[in-house]
Amino acid sequence: MEICYDGSFAPDFPPQCVTVVLAKLATGRKPEALGVDRFPVFADDPLRAAHLLLNDYLAELPARAATIAEATKFRLLPQVDNILLFHAAMDRAVWLWGQIAGKHGSAEARRFLRSLENLLKYLLTRGLPFLDNDFVRILGILTGPGHHLLRDLIPLQSLMDMVERHLERASLSYDLRAGLTALRRQWIGELELDNDPDVFVRLCALVSDVEDIKGFVCRVLNVTTSATELAGTFGAVEQHVRSHGCPRELEELLRAWLSTLEATKLPRNLQPYRGKLRALLDGSKLDEIEPGEAWSDAARSELSACSKTRRQHWHALIGHCLSVETSKPTKKWLRTAQELVGQVEEEDFKERVLRWFPLVALPRPVHREPIQPRWQPSPDLLITERNATILRGLAWCCAGLKDEKISRALSDLAEVCFKKVRWLGPRCPRVGNACLFSLSSTATEAAAAQLSKLDQLVKQPTARKRINQSLNQAAELTGQTRADLEEKSVPTFGLGADGKLSRAFGRHTSELRVLDSREVKLIWLSPDGKPLNAVPAEVKRDHAADLKSWQKLSKDIGKMLSAQRIRLERMLIMEREWDFEAWRQRYLEHPLLAPIARRLLWHFRLQEKTSPGAWLQGQLVDLDCRPLDWLAPETRVRLWHPLGFPVETVAAWRRWLEDNRVCQPFKQAHREIYILTDAELETATYSNRFAAHIISQHQFVALCRQRGWKYSFMGGFDFQSTPTLALPAWNLTAEFWVEPTHEQAATGVSAYLATDQVRFLRNGEPVELSEVPAPVFSEVMRDVDLFVGVCSIGNDPAWRDHGELEDGGNYWTRYSFGELAAPAKARRDVLERLLPKLRIAGACVLQERFLVVKGTRRTYKIHLGSANILMEPNDQYLCVVPERGSARVRHADVFLPFEGDNTLSIILSKAFMLADDAKISDPTILRQICGESGQP
Repeated sequence: MEICYDGSFAPDFPPQCVTVVLAKLATGRKPEALGVDRFPVFADDPLRAAHLLLNDYLAELPARAATIAEATKFRLLPQVDNILLFHAAMDRAVWLWGQIAGKHGSAEARRFLRSLENLLKYLLTRGLPFLDNDFVRILGILTGPGHHLLRDLIPLQSLMDMVERHLERASLSYDLRAGLTALRRQWIGELELDNDPDVFVRLCALVSDVEDIKGFVCRVLNVTTSATELAGTFGAVEQHVRSHGCPRELEELLRAWLSTLEATKLPRNLQPYRGKLRALLDGSKLDEIEPGEAWSDAARSELSACSKTRRQHWHALIGHCLSVETSKPTKKWLRTAQELVGQVEEEDFKERVLRWFPLVALPRPVHREPIQPRWQPSPDLLITERNATILRGLAWCCAGLKDEKISRALSDLAEVCFKKVRWLGPRCPRVGNACLFSLSSTATEAAAAQLSKLDQLVKQPTARKRINQSLNQAAELTGQTRADLEEKSVPTFGLGADGKLSRAFGRHTSELRVLDSREVKLIWLSPDGKPLNAVPAEVKRDHAADLKSWQKLSKDIGKMLSAQRIRLERMLIMEREWDFEAWRQRYLEHPLLAPIARRLLWHFRLQEKTSPGAWLQGQLVDLDCRPLDWLAPETRVRLWHPLGFPVETVAAWRRWLEDNRVCQPFKQAHREIYILTDAELETATYSNRFAAHIISQHQFVALCRQRGWKYSFMGGFDFQSTPTLALPAWNLTAEFWVEPTHEQAATGVSAYLATDQVRFLRNGEPVELSEVPAPVFSEVMRDVDLFVGVCSIGNDPAWRDHGELEDGGNYWTRYSFGELAAPAKARRDVLERLLPKLRIAGACVLQERFLVVKGTRRTYKIHLGSANILMEPNDQYLCVVPERGSARVRHADVFLPFEGDNTLSIILSKAFMLADDAKISDPTILRQICGESGQP
């Protein structure tokens, strides 16, 4: 084999280690040996023995590239020999790079090079005791001629680890400083910061002076900055300022940099550097909280008033919160956090975070306007990067604290952080995720209850996914099914069996009452027991903290009630069953859930005996109000669903609810039923029942999230989203096809959607509708009907002023006054029995599609589907826009047998108003009724 060198190395390539070899070859000297990589080994080479070992190593390689495992034959060598082997492997790698860059870059050369690179990586893991001369030689190769080809020869992270370990036991020599400085300069120049900002920061910590730092800042001021380059530059600046201070000329340059960052529209991942740089310039220490937010101002004020020792302990804890950048804490971090919480005292820690966490919901104390309000989020709602890191750490510190108040505080903080902020998205998801971590790591029923509440209340898809994972983790931690965990962990809040709770405030008493599944009321009583209209001034003055806590409790109970109502309604599709004793404890006699459970219908089964039943006057009764005295502990119980029961039975239960004035928390007896039609049997795999509607996309997205469907906005961009509902119990997925219309908002998002077919999939393949379980089909179709019924533009009373959509034809008119859908038919059925009991019964006539109301001035027709109004005799349209929040009927003599049908409430409210139209004073409505002349 001949030595392969004829001047074909890349121009200006050879570092000194190769130049020496080439010089010997140029004089005609013959090598002692020649490796399979054509590297000549000379007898006087200081690395001769190591090169001969490498000859054997490379000669024994299989046809594939070597792995690190194949280098383990060198484990038995003394470390000094491994150091020589490392240098020899670098020389050989440089030799091969020269061939690859020149004329002889064969596949074989590349294979040898990969083998040597693996060997170098392996040797770096051995913790070799390099000396200054070793590092200088390595750095000379990495920064010398051809360095642009050799930058990936060894992992620089590992090299920096070894340099730092070396400098722990030795001082920084002149030659080593020069080598590191050369590497750092290349990092700024040719290598750039994108390669590895961490290595750059570590280099700067060793060998940078103020002039270097100024040069780094000037660079990012004048060029487009990437995330890694900005991270590296800021890290170097921070290291220098923390260690050496900030001279005036550097401070001026840094303030110019801050001004540039604040005036520039930065990507979301770069925005935190504004706050970091501002904190650095303000002289914030590593263990301090940034001011400017309601919670941070309170925390800084409290900690500054502490004793010196306690303040030091808190600063140590906050510094620990700032010490981690991973998405989850390590076990070591949690152990240290537990020790630091012990130093500040657990009770003190809990008291303070219970005060600080609720303040995160408040905007900044000093209002700030966004620079670009049309597309920038409100600065008042933003949490700085540093404070978010501290909050995340404090939330992690709560993991394992078995305190119900802490669990509620974590849940509230998570809800605040997952709440959507305009132009931003979720306010601070990493703090929210930290709360979920702590709740799922705390094996208590209180923590599980808060996770269950968040599962029902949080709508953001990514957050919901995290919450589901946390609930599953909590169930696994406690050794039970998720359903059992959610039921057992519902808190009582100290409520009595009657859903009431009392608390004394000095001479006055307050009573908290759960009125229904949507309303919790605080009643105030005087010292002699008389009801008061407002909170007594004495209570506000003398018991402000207790009052705030009491009002917070009322709010928490309301949220939990809402979450439990949603969870129970979803059980209609799950067909979950309980044994009687478990059901009685978890629902019928549970202080919080009893007001919901006792207004629902249940199905009982004991062997062959079955019967629906309801709670009435302290006992469970059947349709004829006879006690169900045959119920036993082994009786199976489930929520009653009208599907599968005769129409007469369903109608009888509806009358029973109305006769006994039982208002259900959601539609159960009056629930719409959807069965397969002949048209759907013919199409087989899809339904067109709800096709060809025009719906508002923003309303639709919100309702999808509320009902558990997955969907994202569509518009004038290349993105297609199909609304889907996962049904894992049946291995099914429901799809509701929609398409964006041509009308778009300024953001490019379509304002409206056109609806299409509904279908079911299993493992990605269409399923025939006849194979879908009847309850599943009915509940999914009910959801879709709800989407159309709530989101249709036909429900907008002011739509006629807009004109019809370009691609919608006369849809609004057809929907507003057309045929009734299933919910409207159910509404008509309720009104048929309800109207005779109302004081306006004499002025009302129920027609097929309308409730006709005869007023003093005109006769009105209210559509039972859209609640829109026509006036006789010429069917003139009357636009009446309901006030926000006015869905509930405000007339004491109106009883509705279920909650949640806003349209029915609006119809009745309009009927009461129009029946007494002589008292209408709103000029907008009067002009439509009477005309400009004031005469109808």
